[in-house]
Amino acid sequence: MRIVLDHTGDIFGKWTVLGFSHTANDNKKHWLCRCECGMEKPVSGTELRLGRSTQCSKCALKRKHEKNRRTYTYECRCCGKTYIPKAKDRNKYCSRECAYLQRRIIAKRKKIEREKYEKLYPKRKHPRMSRICIVCSKDFKGNHNSLYCSDICRKQISHFKQHEQDAKARECKFCGKVFIPEHLAKTYAYCCEEHKDIAARESRHAAKRRRRFKSNGRVDNGISLEKLIKRDKGICHICGEKIDTQDYRMNDNSLFIAGNNYPSIDHVIARANGGTHTWDNVKLAHRICNSIKSDKAVYKTSNGQLLMAM
Repeated sequence: MRIVLDHTGDIFGKWTVLGFSHTANDNKKHWLCRCECGMEKPVSGTELRLGRSTQCSKCALKRKHEKNRRTYTYECRCCGKTYIPKAKDRNKYCSRECAYLQRRIIAKRKKIEREKYEKLYPKRKHPRMSRICIVCSKDFKGNHNSLYCSDICRKQISHFKQHEQDAKARECKFCGKVFIPEHLAKTYAYCCEEHKDIAARESRHAAKRRRRFKSNGRVDNGISLEKLIKRDKGICHICGEKIDTQDYRMNDNSLFIAGNNYPSIDHVIARANGGTHTWDNVKLAHRICNSIKSDKAVYKTSNGQLLMAM
């Protein structure tokens, strides 16, 4: 049989047990205790016996503040006065005046030491001699490291080095043509300004499409024309005819031009009408069928084939 101890009248630290209070849900007995400050509170008997609770929260907080307010005395490094710092980091000088005065003393001492060192070990000056500029072959007076007579010659040789670096053959990012860019050209990534403008325009259109995809809802980035051809078995879902992946040509500027029967990705519910770029909303279609359908078509089913009602 479990023995219940009676703690009435016992003293645990600053607690004095007045009597039994209640039994908690975990079957622990709680005793009504009074602190030396006069605060009364029910405390678990286990915490009292193990010494986990010896005082109320107010007394514990007061003791913590008293512990943090312990004073330490320091000696000022400038005037030698003993002082109690107002902050923990003020343990070198008693005031700002002493700190500034000591800083000036140290700076003056370092200046005197530097002057003594310069007198003992003076800097050796290189004599100015006659030199020839490597750019314009002009005679000028300079030290043993001088190569250019003026900043104009120095900038000219730097432009020449930059031109040698830019004159390397590279591949156009748009058409793949290998070219050598002109010196100080506006672009070094494309072979001409026309290809640069076309690439910038396509980049803006692609960014606009991505923003529209995200605004409509979920986006499936795994959708591609090759996967769609394999899924739909190369059949246009609008007219039911076979698509032709070879129906395209390249013009003189290496631009890709698709024919009428070339495959394209058709959104059943157009993106302009809130359609999503997901597998359940995309189908394979001819380029010309997709263009005719646009975003104004409404589908009707007839014998399993989708028909457009404009």
